[in-house]
Amino acid sequence: MTTKDLEQATGIVRQTIYNHINRGWLDARMIGSRYDIAPGEAIQWAHWCWMRGGIDMYPPEAAEGFIKHFCI
Repeated sequence: MTTKDLEQATGIVRQTIYNHINRGWLDARMIGSRYDIAPGEAIQWAHWCWMRGGIDMYPPEAAEGFIKHFCI
């Protein structure tokens, strides 16, 4: 899934997603000029962000449903 997909799934702004990728908190690989994030990694990361707090986002269950429906 792309960073745009992840933004739609979690409600977390894309700049925060990029920051987490750059810090190594979200595993993503570069394919061409875009990041690719494994759906399982995205779900884990959404739960981690929710538990960590301080980020405006959808509940991780909503993100997980989106990811399973559209990306798996």
